[in-house]
Amino acid sequence: MKILSKLILLAYFILGVIYFFKDNSSIYQPFLPPSLTHFLGTNSFGKDIFSSLFASILDLFIMMLFGFVSIVFGVFLGSLQGYYRTYYDFILQRLYEIVISIPFFYVIILFSGYFELNIFNLGFLLILFNWTFLIPYIRLQALKISISAYIIQMQDIGYSKRRILFFHVIPNVYYNIKYLIPFVLILFMTSLTSLDFLGFFNQGNMSVGSLIFEGVNYPDFPVILISSCAFMIVLFVALIGLFEVNKYYD
Repeated sequence: MKILSKLILLAYFILGVIYFFKDNSSIYQPFLPPSLTHFLGTNSFGKDIFSSLFASILDLFIMMLFGFVSIVFGVFLGSLQGYYRTYYDFILQRLYEIVISIPFFYVIILFSGYFELNIFNLGFLLILFNWTFLIPYIRLQALKISISAYIIQMQDIGYSKRRILFFHVIPNVYYNIKYLIPFVLILFMTSLTSLDFLGFFNQGNMSVGSLIFEGVNYPDFPVILISSCAFMIVLFVALIGLFEVNKYYD
């Protein structure tokens, strides 16, 4: 499963690079059916659907990178809470409660009213709000690890708390919550797609969100909606398979 997932992601990346640097300005007849010339046909603007999908994959991969930054941030803060406890846990837990109480969508609307929304400031906003996604799991895992026998023995023989945190607690926490990582990455990618679907991004018709919007508006030509959704589903399944921890699938 992991090998197949890696091949799928590699194919997505290679095709994404090819079609990102390819001249995608060609206009054809709208609503052409799938053929050898246009694998998925053309949309209402006369753009090739296959080219448009893979030209947008690099934006999705950039959002994945922001997702990894959010995971690293969340793992560090959650491990700090669970291992150090005391006032670290109290302060960070209050911060966690404040952040999850802020409606993210309203923040996006407010931000887009004053600034131009692009993939980088969206990624920054997502990091600010979505590091909380894994905190309850990370905090619990770090607490369980901190009271385990070998951690207590390390403390007794003089290991510093900082060394135990970075070399023992955080790596073990990461392994225990590894299966949740693809869902955070999917959250970042779907945020970009859904906001593009709603028209917050001005990416024209060269993105998955705009193609899904077209597919909804043109149900008589279902290949647009089906191909766009299938494109995202295959990507999500490959991500989940890549981080699968069950030995049966190794």
